[in-house]
Order: sequence, then structure tokens, then C-alpha cells
Amino acid sequence: MRKQLLGDDTSRGAQGTSHGATTPPPTPISTSNAEYKSLRVSMKEADELLSHFQSKKVYFPFVDVPDNLTAASMAKTRPFLFLAILTISTTQRPLLQRKLDERFRRVLSERIVLQGEKSLDYAQGLLVYLAWHPIHIRPLNNQLFQYLQILRSMLSDLRLDQKLHEMAARNACLGCYNLSSLLSLGFQRRSDSTFYDSMKSAIDETTTEDKHHSHQTLLSRTQMLWETVGRASEQGSDDLPKCSLSFHLQIQDLEGKIRFDAPEAASLRISILSLKVVTAYLPWTVHRPSSSHRSSSEPYAPQYQPAEHLKEARSCLAEIQGFFDYFLSIPPDKYIYFSLREWCQLILTISTASQICFLTYPFMDTQWYEFQIKARSRMQIYLESLLHRMSTLSVSKTGDAPDIFSMFQSVLDVVLETYAVAKINSPLQSISDHSGTEDTDSPSVVETSTTSRRCPMMNGTIKQTEFWEAVQQSNTLCRGGTEAKSSGRYSGAFGAGMDGLFDDAQDWPSLFSEWVSFT
Repeated sequence: MRKQLLGDDTSRGAQGTSHGATTPPPTPISTSNAEYKSLRVSMKEADELLSHFQSKKVYFPFVDVPDNLTAASMAKTRPFLFLAILTISTTQRPLLQRKLDERFRRVLSERIVLQGEKSLDYAQGLLVYLAWHPIHIRPLNNQLFQYLQILRSMLSDLRLDQKLHEMAARNACLGCYNLSSLLSLGFQRRSDSTFYDSMKSAIDETTTEDKHHSHQTLLSRTQMLWETVGRASEQGSDDLPKCSLSFHLQIQDLEGKIRFDAPEAASLRISILSLKVVTAYLPWTVHRPSSSHRSSSEPYAPQYQPAEHLKEARSCLAEIQGFFDYFLSIPPDKYIYFSLREWCQLILTISTASQICFLTYPFMDTQWYEFQIKARSRMQIYLESLLHRMSTLSVSKTGDAPDIFSMFQSVLDVVLETYAVAKINSPLQSISDHSGTEDTDSPSVVETSTTSRRCPMMNGTIKQTEFWEAVQQSNTLCRGGTEAKSSGRYSGAFGAGMDGLFDDAQDWPSLFSEWVSFT
């Protein structure tokens, strides 16, 4: 199994990573500030990046860009969207992506925030930027919700939410809803109920007319079911097991509408498989004795039997395995097209797996621990396979700006460390040593359980990785020798070399030239 997933090279040493959580030694910066300032994008390269985006958009189909559109014409007619496309399409050129990202955020601040400009072009540009947000550039500076609020306000000001009969307006609103709902669930924030009701009504009306079940409609219906499951989990009820059955039936209905030979099948299948995991986990969360839906003083009810908990956990693990089996069956070269949706669903599934693999409760017995050991062993193989893929996909070199795959590589390395520690500190040894006496409160077990459930990006352990070292060096590189020509309080705020980002200046339309050549 391990060789089948990882290939011939299963050596951790060959991947150039380590499970250790110590701060890595400083490495020399291989790119100079002068080289950063000299980075340019030619018209030919812009056309290539635009072509690359055409392959990405199947994962977030809410912004239509015709296949025959050229960089020159797009820079003239849809400049902000075009700048967003260039920014998110340079995944394999991380230093250039960072420079484009600085330019994009500068235009956003000056044109949208300061001058209050609004248009469909701005809305679509924000959608694209958020859908493939380069979080690895500023990993702990989460402005996603701030940008979403700007987008939501712009849609309302332009009255696009009242023009849902128009395809561009409808897709913009659905795209905003999908991102808002996804991030709210991922960060456990309260979603916008009014927006949810409005989009649900629009989807229900569309579904009756949409005989071919468009990609946008199916993704939106899947996300709405995601949100419904999330709300049911928050509210808590003894009817949750019955609700879970209803959710499974709705999922089957969605699966029946997928054309598995279509290019967009992968994004839909990932979404639905991730939804299956959450739905399978739902009854287990409400039945466990320490569930947030039960009072801490409420006695342990007889109907909550360990055997039933174990059955639910096994069912959830089966769905988790189904998700990873499919995710890892996708050719690695397709990962560069994934949107924020696919990465979020991967993260949420890993998080759910940690709940199954590490949480400890009074009712757990030897059967439970045996199940968890097998589950951790299986998850370790999946995570090692993912780690191997991320290290292969990463184009970052020592001392250069990191890319998104190097970020995931470091995150997975930290997560894998918790699985390795848990394997060493198995409670089964304590049970056998104490002749059946429970020892679930031992420091090693509790510590492993706690740390394994927290994302390295959230608990700060990402700062102890090579990725973080590369981010810090990249910050130094891009700030060094800043000679930005902008005046006033924004002078020098967006890095060095921002006055000559694009080659062939005479070929670019005048409006776009204004954006890429500040004085």
C-alpha cells in the first residue's frame, strides 16, 4: 500500500524533509534584490499565463473567460480581472507571483478602497484572487474575510444580487456565496444567513430550468448542503442521526448528476467526498459523551454505547479513506490548478481524521485503541503520500521565495510528527501494563491528542519550519533597497521594483499601463 501510493522513492530522507520541529538554520538567499526588481512579464508570457488559467477555471467556474481571448484585449477590456489572473497563474514562479500579488493589492487599495471604484471587472477580479488566494505569501496575515466583505458590498452596490437572471451577475453572486460559505465553515465563523437564503432561492429556481445541471449549479448545491450539515451540527439534536440519513440521500442525488467523463468531474467529486466525511462524522459528534451539545453534568446515558461509537467512527474512517483514495488518484500535475475549495476540503478532511484518530474518552476500551492505531497507521500512509507529492510539485529552491506546495510540505511534515509520536506513545501499552486500568490521562496521550488536532498554521508551529525561514528571507529580499516612486504614506509599502513589472510597455493598453507603472 505504501509503495503503491508513494512510488519507488518512499524514503523520507529523499524528500528533503524532517519531522523535527526545531527551528532550521539560516540559509543563504540565492536571489538578489536586483534580480527581484528586474522581474518582468512580456506579452507572450501573459498569453501563456492566460492559457494556464483556462485549465484552472474548471475548479471555480464562476468567472467566464472565453478561450480565444488574448492578453492584449483582456488588458484593455477587463484589466483588474486580468491582473488577478496573472497573479494567481504564476504558481510555478513564486517570486514573480509575489511581485504580482503586491501590484494587485496596491491597485485594490488605491482604486477600490481609496477611490471607491466599482464594476463587474473589479468584482470578478476579486473572485478570482480569492478563489486561488496565494496564502503562502503572507501565511499568518489572513485578509480573506476582509476581501470577501469588500466583494459582498460591491455586489450589493452594483445590484448584481438583484440581476440573477443575467449569467455574469448570477455567477458572481454564486461564486461569492461559495467562497463565503466555505471559509465560514472552515474557520468556524457564522455565515451570512440572508445571503444563504437568497442564493438558495436562486439555486432552487435555477435547478428546475437547468436540465443539464451546470457545473456552477452543482457546486453551489453541494456547498449549500455543506452549510446545512454545518448548521445542523451547531444546533445539535437527538434527530441528528435521522438528519444524517437525509443528508446521505441528498448526496446520492448530487452524485447521480455528475458526468464522470467531464473535465469538471474532479472538483465535484472532491466536494462530494469531503461532504460525505462531514456527514458521516455528524452522528459521532453528538453521541460522544463530551459533545458540546451535552451538559458537562449530564450523566452518561445508557443509549450511548461504546460499540455504537466505534461503528460510527469506522463508518467515518471509511469515508475518509474514500476521500484520500480519490484525491491521490488525481495526477499530481493537476494539483497546480486546484482552487481554495479543494485545499480547504483536504485540510478539513485531515482535521476530521485527527478527531477520529486521537480523541480519548472514558468509554474507550482496548477495541477502541486498536481501531485508532490502525486508523493512524492508514492516515500516516496517506499523509506521507501527500507529502511526497508536495515536495515533488514544489519548485522552490533553498534561499528562494517559497511556493504553496512548500507550505503544504512543511504543514504535512508537522502533522506527521504527531502521528509518529502517537504511535510511540500508544495507550495500549499502558493498558496492558496496568492490567486493564485506564490510563488515558497520561501526559503523552493528552499532549498528542491536543497538538494533533490543531493546524500548524493556527498554533504557530509553522514558524519552526524551513518554509517559515524561506518566508522571512523572502520578506527581507523584497523589502531590501526599496526605491518605490510612490509618494505619501503608501511610499515603500508594496516592495521594491514595482515601477517596471511589465515588458513591452508600448503594447499594453493605457489603462493597464497606469496600473503597472506607478509614478
